[in-house]
Amino acid sequence: MTLKRFFSPLNNERSFQHGLWIVLILALVLRLPVVLAIAHEPERAVTGSDAEQYLALANNLIDEGVFSRESDPPYTPEVFRTPGYPAFLLPFVLIFGERPLLPVVIGQVILSVLTVWGTIQLAHRLFDEQIGLWAGALLAVMPITILMTGAIYAETVFAALLVGAGWLLIDSLERDRWLLSAAAGLVLGIATLVRPIGLPMIALWAILPLAKRPIRRALPHILALLIAFALPVGAWMGRNATLSGRFSLASVSDSNLLYYNVASSEAHRLGIPLDEARAMLYDQVEALPPTGDDWPSSAEGTVARRVIVEHPAAFVWYNGVDALNGLRPGFSRLLMLVGTADDSADVIEIFREGSFRAVWRAVIGQGGLLLIVEVLMVLAIAILIVGSVVGFVVMLTRRRWFEVVLLGLIPALLLYLPGLASNARFRAPVEPLLAILAAGGAILLVRQAMKSTGRRIAVTSSKKVVGKVVGKLHGKPGSKK
Repeated sequence: MTLKRFFSPLNNERSFQHGLWIVLILALVLRLPVVLAIAHEPERAVTGSDAEQYLALANNLIDEGVFSRESDPPYTPEVFRTPGYPAFLLPFVLIFGERPLLPVVIGQVILSVLTVWGTIQLAHRLFDEQIGLWAGALLAVMPITILMTGAIYAETVFAALLVGAGWLLIDSLERDRWLLSAAAGLVLGIATLVRPIGLPMIALWAILPLAKRPIRRALPHILALLIAFALPVGAWMGRNATLSGRFSLASVSDSNLLYYNVASSEAHRLGIPLDEARAMLYDQVEALPPTGDDWPSSAEGTVARRVIVEHPAAFVWYNGVDALNGLRPGFSRLLMLVGTADDSADVIEIFREGSFRAVWRAVIGQGGLLLIVEVLMVLAIAILIVGSVVGFVVMLTRRRWFEVVLLGLIPALLLYLPGLASNARFRAPVEPLLAILAAGGAILLVRQAMKSTGRRIAVTSSKKVVGKVVGKLHGKPGSKK
């Protein structure tokens, strides 16, 4: 009875609201230590050059009215990054000054809790209220989602936008209101300006209406989604074309493609060290004749795409292998937050070097509380990964194509694309969708098992009753034939 109560659909709104508040309070409580850590030492929120660049862009927008990372005049407008996350930082910089680290973290914690709420609502629309609560509870405790609220990175904002777009699209298709599909497209366009990696995924979002409606009725939703998506993205690409002569989203994509994805693929393919592969590729960049192209990183992009065309199978395979880095627990992010900046303390990094004795020494040398947290992190990611795989199989076997694409293929694409650059933080934006997939698949399987068990019990009971009746008719109480 208890198992049935926990996994069966809820029978009243009051139970759902009670569970909703429990999950949201849990999410908030688990994120408060992040706020306390940043309040103690705000600079822990700045974990790399990306964070400094985001802050510089936001400050220059306010002070100089120019989208530029430069610290001194002439503040040349740039095309290296997209404006989404700096725009999120703008009100914090405007109100709290040039390094509003703690206010930004507090804002991201609030946004993360709202994303938990949005995940519950999205899962409710896709499945039911009980699955929504389980998905929200799983996301509430996911370590990297919690930890990324304490960093000046775009992942928390990107995750919120993906969940919002998913909710708008499913609502649009259920109510047949293409304007809501347009709203979903606009949100996805903004998400792409937050993280350019969102650009390739629009193809998968565009086919989602086909999973819910016939093509003639799906077409208005598809067109509305794509047109609205193109408005912010196209406007920014047009701005870049005016500045640098190329209708493209951000030059950082060319740089990363060569430095991370292609360099690693070539290192694997040729069996050489990564640094040697990079040196070889940048020699090719230097050897290119001048083209007069004003686009930064144009040469890097040319070499990267040429290598991919020459060795497509190797690139696809090795990029996928490298992307598995995105499944790491995120120990380094935890150590940064608690103030241990030495990467040698990250047992995952030590393990990659192959020294089991060094791993053991590192584990023993950590404090008990930190070790417990790391064990829980591993357990949480294991539950999410296994649950997501099970959920994906369940959705496939049940032919729930909308869920297959939204909860399975879109997260898989976003995890695959970074390749070697991937790490635990790249998983944070897709954890809401994976949490829904894991909760939905697991609970549907449990319900099916309970239903099958109930049938067997019912059949057995019926046989006993029939046996007793037959026994009485033959004058042998309790006997069966």
